Amino acid sequence: MTKIELKDIILSNQNAYCQEKIFKKNFPEVYNIICSITFPNDFKFKQKLYHYIEDDINLSLGKCVVCGNRCRFVSFKEGYKLHCTRKCIQQDNIVKNKVLNTWMNKSDDDIKQFSKHQSESMLNVMKNRSDEEKKSIRKKGADTFKMKNKNDKDVIKLKKQNTWKSHTEKEKIEYSRKVSINSSNMWKGFSQEKKEKVCKNISIATLNSTAHKNIWYNLSDEQKKLKIEKDIQTKRKNNTFNTSKIEDDVADWLKNNQIDFYRQYNLDNRYPFLCDFYLPKYDLFIEIQGNWTHGKHPFNPDNIKDKELLEFMKSKKSKYYERSVYVWSIRDVKKRTIAKENNINYLEIFSIDLQICVDMILDKLKKLS
Repeated sequence: MTKIELKDIILSNQNAYCQEKIFKKNFPEVYNIICSITFPNDFKFKQKLYHYIEDDINLSLGKCVVCGNRCRFVSFKEGYKLHCTRKCIQQDNIVKNKVLNTWMNKSDDDIKQFSKHQSESMLNVMKNRSDEEKKSIRKKGADTFKMKNKNDKDVIKLKKQNTWKSHTEKEKIEYSRKVSINSSNMWKGFSQEKKEKVCKNISIATLNSTAHKNIWYNLSDEQKKLKIEKDIQTKRKNNTFNTSKIEDDVADWLKNNQIDFYRQYNLDNRYPFLCDFYLPKYDLFIEIQGNWTHGKHPFNPDNIKDKELLEFMKSKKSKYYERSVYVWSIRDVKKRTIAKENNINYLEIFSIDLQICVDMILDKLKKLS
């Protein structure tokens, strides 16, 4: 009897013939051959039978098409799943193209209707959950994101940025308007107890909403200081500070050269700001002014070109330029002044070139040695 004929017999009643006792009774010689083959300990008999019939003693079948791990065995007739996890399904280019083609063939009305249905379904599901379940779901989501490596987080961040860029200016304005209205309405519907609870747990990172801005403005200077400090401690604990590539490169260089350092350091009253790097051995504070908002050099109010550039930036009706005006001409000047008044070892680097940063740091360390 050939394997093809045996396969047809098994498929005629696989519920019976895939059971080890029945198969052994009807096909004792084949059973002995299967038993002589070495399979993993967790393989069931029908799984072994499947590999034998398919001439796959090397177990090349049943591996994930994306990562190569062993997939779940379904049945003798169907064999294995193509993917080992949902994540691999989402990363499979064939699946991606199928999903994309499906969406491309849908009309705008179909897409809007589907999105609306998904949102309503999610809201209904969450409404029926207890407060404890909601808290558990939020925690699980946060823990999952923390477990992702930096590359995964960067991909997610890039996808969000690209999605936002793909919207027209009109869509962006409409979205911002809806968010603002929803936040205000939500805040108005809160009880006094709920408002106090939100006020207690407010994060500086959420100050983009109208509701949270109202809370922030009503806090005393001492309360604001405590909130900022709490945010810093949380970011330090979770390692979620927003850092630039040049800062990461400098950190790698310091590690490779066995130079002790702290990142985002603010535990010294002589310099009460978040400092990019602090080198305890040299008592050195380093600020990498790589972002364009810091300018190409320290702001000088007596310099004509600096004053002209500042006026030009002020004339631009953009939040990015407003931010740059504040950082370059006010905040950085204040930091510089305090560093000078307290006579600390202070180094500013206006570059995103690693070699320039390294040379300046080495030159400073040589002077301090």
